[in-house]
Amino acid sequence: RYFACAGVCLLSIGMAGCASSPQRPTTAPQGFFSAWAAPQGRIAEQAPKLDKSTVRVVVRPTIDGTALRIKLENTIARTPVTFAAVYVGELGHDASLVGGTNKALTFEGQSKITLAPGAGVYSDAIDFSVRAFQRLAVSIDVVSAEEISTHAVGLAANFYANGHRAKSESGERFTLLPTRAQGAVSYPVD
Repeated sequence: RYFACAGVCLLSIGMAGCASSPQRPTTAPQGFFSAWAAPQGRIAEQAPKLDKSTVRVVVRPTIDGTALRIKLENTIARTPVTFAAVYVGELGHDASLVGGTNKALTFEGQSKITLAPGAGVYSDAIDFSVRAFQRLAVSIDVVSAEEISTHAVGLAANFYANGHRAKSESGERFTLLPTRAQGAVSYPVD
């Protein structure tokens, strides 16, 4: 089919306070650490039109943390991409989020962001308690995106919906995206 990771661009999660948890306190300096990333390898040959839509990307940070920020990148596209809003919440069932967990992210205080070709931006940090390997969803309201970047095989479910629905915790109207890009071949591992 067309698209493995629902990311319009590279998406990574950074966690703060990752060296400690309630069970393992530390006196080490606190900072952000990369806890999850999805590399994008090429521009999709066939992809859904993402203008005026929402992409919900499932992520699983690998370390505990007390705050988070994300990085969005328009790494390989030749055209700009614009997002109206970005949210992060705890994934419930399918595309639904656990009630009360969906939090708005901002970029230098603004919810709307346009990334030029090759550009990247970190969100402002928010307080958000995360356990290692907890399933989160980053929901991105796309205003316009002419080129969609992908990688060959996605190992997590990702979702797409018409209209701007990032703020909604409901999974209604979201469609599961394929997990294998067109032309990708997988081989069994013994």
